[in-house]
Amino acid sequence: MLRLLATCLAIALLPFTAFAGDLQAKKEALIAVMNEIDCKMTTPEADVKMPELGITRPEAVAIANELLAAGHAKFGEDEETLIILSPICETE
Repeated sequence: MLRLLATCLAIALLPFTAFAGDLQAKKEALIAVMNEIDCKMTTPEADVKMPELGITRPEAVAIANELLAAGHAKFGEDEETLIILSPICETE
């Protein structure tokens, strides 16, 4: 259900070009932070880190969906931990 909602939100936001450009910068900032914390981010960590990075929940969902679709991320077994993969994870 959560993934379906995330997918719907991401699709709804894709047409906004300004959003997409800003989203790219936020995605890069998120990847940098995730590389600092062993390429994993739990939901509680995201609740703290995302606002620090200026990333809203819809933007976080869009970023996660983009990373998942590109094969650059996966969810952990708990389905609450986002894990970035090589080549964007620099610790693998």
